[in-house]
Amino acid sequence: SSGINAEWPLRPGGEDEANCTVNDETDTTCRHVITENLVPVHNFTRCGPISLDIMQYCRHEDTALYQTNCSDPERVGLRCEINGYMSTVSKYIICEDDISACDDNLDSSCFETTTCKIHKHLMCNGKVDCTGKVDETHQICISMTNQKCRRRVDLINDELPIPLSWLQDGVKDCENGIDETSYWPTCGQGPTLRMVPSNDTKCENVYLCRTGYPGYIELDKLCDGLDTCGNENKVCSVSSRSYTIATSVFTTNKGLVKRLSYCMKGMKSLEQLKGSCVAKQFIYPDEDIFGVTETSLILPNLKHSCDHMYGEQYLYTSCTGRCSDSSCPLRTIPRYEVCPSQFPDRVGTIVNNKYLMFLTRSYGSLYTNRYFVCEDNTTCVDYSKVCDLVYD
Repeated sequence: SSGINAEWPLRPGGEDEANCTVNDETDTTCRHVITENLVPVHNFTRCGPISLDIMQYCRHEDTALYQTNCSDPERVGLRCEINGYMSTVSKYIICEDDISACDDNLDSSCFETTTCKIHKHLMCNGKVDCTGKVDETHQICISMTNQKCRRRVDLINDELPIPLSWLQDGVKDCENGIDETSYWPTCGQGPTLRMVPSNDTKCENVYLCRTGYPGYIELDKLCDGLDTCGNENKVCSVSSRSYTIATSVFTTNKGLVKRLSYCMKGMKSLEQLKGSCVAKQFIYPDEDIFGVTETSLILPNLKHSCDHMYGEQYLYTSCTGRCSDSSCPLRTIPRYEVCPSQFPDRVGTIVNNKYLMFLTRSYGSLYTNRYFVCEDNTTCVDYSKVCDLVYD
């Protein structure tokens, strides 16, 4: 005990020197993190935390000696072969720099995201671990199998879908090894040969990349904000500016009446052919908002595809429940405190006698709020700029 400093005081009665004899039950030893003395590795010292702040036992260089063959199941992170024998590995060394115990290096198979470092098996599991949800929105989470398995690093104790990129990659990710079997369904051939979620998946054409992994993009995933091909975002940005789209609808009565689709004067015959038009008052949120002037919509009284609608046309159609294949994009209430650097002339009003939201002057003494609140709560855009193929 001569090398122990004041932060590691001796216990009364000499208890600090108990259990220090190497015997058949303690055939593993390590250098103590403080004293550098050779000390035995007991069951109660195995697989413990490795931070000095919470009493690390062995020095860093000997970490692998006492972070395997864990006796406490609460400390187990995964099971793997170590020097050819199946054993357990402590959860405290998973993704630790310069520490790997598994023969297949599974304990160090980690992703460096923009905000955190995380083991691959803790991604795409429905539980947000990284700031900005990057562990749940990563590219590998886009394409998953319908079939589920229990992952070898499993801290939520549940069966989960498997990212397609893990299939037949030479690494056993599922406890039962199903991800490395040969029966997984495929589509394409040559450079477009790819795994698909299930046997029911319909094989469609894909966009071929000049560079980048995996060399192609499913057409329904083009321009999704992820730079899969290396230059996908640039190509999509140019493409979105190559033609003009309508983002605003015909507006009258000081901006308070908006006519959608064919619901305009002079198009009565089309209305009779397609379906009648109805008037509907619109405000978001649809609650008791003091002093607000609602927008009157004149729109078709039927559901239809909104795939080729943009801006106001898409927002008002989807948010009145008239899109057959898409939902309303409005998610965040424009409370008074959001988008603080915009709209300096805003006024606050009470909603349901519970909270404040902001309004802006529409015309004269008329006040409205037709703003989409971005996820960061610092930027608001007009409804005409929602779903208009431009990232604002």
